Amino acid sequence: MRALSASLQSVAGVKNLGDFTPQTKRVVVEYEVGLASLTQLVAAVASCKPLHGEPYAASVLLKVKGLTADNAAAVEQALKRVKGVANAKANPAEGTVIVDLVVPKPEDKEKPDVSLDRLIGAIEGATGLSVEAS
Repeated sequence: MRALSASLQSVAGVKNLGDFTPQTKRVVVEYEVGLASLTQLVAAVASCKPLHGEPYAASVLLKVKGLTADNAAAVEQALKRVKGVANAKANPAEGTVIVDLVVPKPEDKEKPDVSLDRLIGAIEGATGLSVEAS
């Protein structure tokens, strides 16, 4: 986990790593959107040797205003059409969507190029809902 921490902290614009424990197997990355990109963060994750043979994963949590059970499927489908998104799971009760990003293997020739703007644009364009800045 030290390697993952060091790799993420080496990305310019990363401000803080929080909730980083072996038990949760999760790290919350606070970063400056203008300085760091999702693509850079995913590349930092991909550069780390898998822990216990299991590769690291990268996800983004988005807060969506007006997310309901009626529009959750449309939000998920819109996000899944974005290149670099592996999966999306909406939680209408919390007004959030977890977006799982494709983490390339070192041998992959094509690297995903996903951005926060593309994720937000997909949601807003398909549903008219807005994403809260956090």
